[in-house]
Amino acid sequence: MVMEKRYRYEQPPVLISASLCNWYATLAGKLLLTEIKACLDDLLTEVFGYHAVQVGCIALSADLLGGSRIKHQVRIDLDPQVADVVADGAALPLDADCIDLVVLMHTLDFAAQPYNVLREVERVLIPEGRLIVVGFNPWSTYGLWHLALGWRNRLPWCGQFHSNSKLKDWLSLLGFVTERCNYCGFRPPVQHAGLLQRLALMERIGRRALPIFGGIRMLTARKRVATLTPLKPRWQRRNLVSGKLAEPSTRAHTNVQTR
Repeated sequence: MVMEKRYRYEQPPVLISASLCNWYATLAGKLLLTEIKACLDDLLTEVFGYHAVQVGCIALSADLLGGSRIKHQVRIDLDPQVADVVADGAALPLDADCIDLVVLMHTLDFAAQPYNVLREVERVLIPEGRLIVVGFNPWSTYGLWHLALGWRNRLPWCGQFHSNSKLKDWLSLLGFVTERCNYCGFRPPVQHAGLLQRLALMERIGRRALPIFGGIRMLTARKRVATLTPLKPRWQRRNLVSGKLAEPSTRAHTNVQTR
């Protein structure tokens, strides 16, 4: 499968991670991170298991897995200052079928090959394991900033803002079932405290009336179990034709004898 490559940021991946952390330290970034954390806390309470992995850490102080009941948690990123394990999302140093929950924090937004990241996540998740994809929504005010400022090669606007339909197609190809999609961050990403305060009403109205226009999309998917239909033993199988088998016709019998 050939993916369209729209990745334009020219810095090494480790600097992308650091630059994204710097943006989340801004006024608009801190506000958005608070909203992301609140929304994630609600989603994580529904997931159980033994091992949880967050790929893409954003900041050392952002405990995005804090609302999870899963005790063993690992944070993977290319920036050693914020990660427990330094690795790329497309090459996770984890065994297959061993992780109960994976949270991708903007990993697909800035991955050169996002489908390969999802394929790697599918490998490490257990059957029925959960995946939460956190990313920018192109159909939002953040999407407008992306269109207006993406050409300047500045984070976070130069990333790939994937649509829901594209993500669902990729996940379906990998055997995932999409369960739900949540949104947050309805205010535009302006760096002005007074303006952000006056636009607080957009957050309440957006969640109730226009949820699909939130700046952040959280898509929850489940790794589907491939079930096989077992063959019954020979002695349990029924005949396809009840009673005796039909006798061959006279014409067929004659043809056999004349050969």
